[in-house]
Amino acid sequence: DNVSSDDPHELNLHSQPHVETARLVANVFFSVSTLVGVPGNLFVLLSILFFRDMRTISNIYIFNLAIADLIYLLGTPMIIIKAITKTWPFGNALCKLYLTANGLSQFASAAFIGVLSFDRYLAVCRPVQATEWRTFRFAVSISIIAWIMVAVESIPLFIAAQIVPGGSDEIQDCLIFMDTTGDSDSQMTS
Repeated sequence: DNVSSDDPHELNLHSQPHVETARLVANVFFSVSTLVGVPGNLFVLLSILFFRDMRTISNIYIFNLAIADLIYLLGTPMIIIKAITKTWPFGNALCKLYLTANGLSQFASAAFIGVLSFDRYLAVCRPVQATEWRTFRFAVSISIIAWIMVAVESIPLFIAAQIVPGGSDEIQDCLIFMDTTGDSDSQMTS
């Protein structure tokens, strides 16, 4: 069903052809990303694990970035199925797991890109000081701290993720739902 407006400049995002085209493009994008990204990131992980000369300080952070990417990519089949079926068919437990993992991967990607950028800054702009900080032990410690921080940041996502009913009994969506009223009885449940 279309939404109309008197404004000729307003884009009607609810018209079926636009929505279906966008859904198709998104599904193709997610499929290609998964088909290229999973083997590519596995290749990075295995290369760093099995080839000693690949175990550089920067590659420790790249290794963690590849893990974060894989966490995200493993959830893309659920995104595709949700887009095709127009509902969340996986239940509340997988809803919580999916949204938490999705947030975790985004937080971790941002953290490791930041850490990698700072590492490169030290190596290039402060090479003398970098010798103190750019050690294997320090890089592993920073990586562990970063994962702990992003795990803690993801806890609210796990708590707030839930299935929310849609317009009909068969349609439901997996969303982050925060009760902003302060009334615990008004929170949606699955």
